[in-house]
Amino acid sequence: MQRILPLLCVFLSLMATGTAQVRGNALSPGSDVALSNSLTSVELVPDLTCPTPLAEGDCIYYGGDFDPTPKKKPNGLFNETIVSGSTTVTGRVWVPLAVKKQIQIQGLFLNELFSGPTPPKTLPADWEVRSGISPGNGGTVICGGTETATRVGLTGRQFTVGNTLYKEYTYRIPISEANFCTLTNPAAGGMLPDNGQCPPYCHVGGGTGSSGGALGPMATNIFYLSDTNGLHHIGMKNAPHEAYYSVTCTPANACTPKNFVRAEDECKNNPPEDALTVGGCKLFSLGLIGTGK
Repeated sequence: MQRILPLLCVFLSLMATGTAQVRGNALSPGSDVALSNSLTSVELVPDLTCPTPLAEGDCIYYGGDFDPTPKKKPNGLFNETIVSGSTTVTGRVWVPLAVKKQIQIQGLFLNELFSGPTPPKTLPADWEVRSGISPGNGGTVICGGTETATRVGLTGRQFTVGNTLYKEYTYRIPISEANFCTLTNPAAGGMLPDNGQCPPYCHVGGGTGSSGGALGPMATNIFYLSDTNGLHHIGMKNAPHEAYYSVTCTPANACTPKNFVRAEDECKNNPPEDALTVGGCKLFSLGLIGTGK
């Protein structure tokens, strides 16, 4: 099955060639942590163990596991920044956040499908939270930053498209303390920490820099964010059909730009443009580490 990403066609021509959920220990009423938390109004919830292979950190949200069963219409959507000289192409999946009261985001993790040799242990990464996204409108950036992503390991899930095998890797993007992102619903007001509001949704996007693989006409060695049907979902409620997708490039003729289109619509294209196959993409396998709900 031919796997060519039209968004990279010109770009290439420019080149030389079951999760468990457990409760943590309750905070004592007089503990410093409890006091600090009450002052910032970030409400801690019982610890939710992040899915394997992460095995550490408190998950306030996880969209769910990738399910490669054909009848589930599994898919992955291009989610990476590729740089070659002065040319940059960025595909980004924007996952909806349904904040119930208040959360503080302290890190992200991504389950991504990758074909080729084992991808690098560490990669440059960036992340953003936006409010007000709608078709053709990127809304407003309310949090974001650049960090270093670490490959945590294989999830054990894999997916074959044509004759190409994609294995799923987890990458963790820790956020430096100065960039922790506090989101509320409704606005916190007063002196409480508050980076922005999320009624009904904010959207989070994050991805790594180039995977280091040599790009080729079969579009291997590229990261695709896994979709999910919500299996082993954790924390804040999922919001099916509300994910968005964008593609930007420099120079402008290096790709086919996508200006915040619905991810589900992007994955309906036949033949696929930026996705591995046709269908799915209602939800994505991205998670958040932090506090709140």
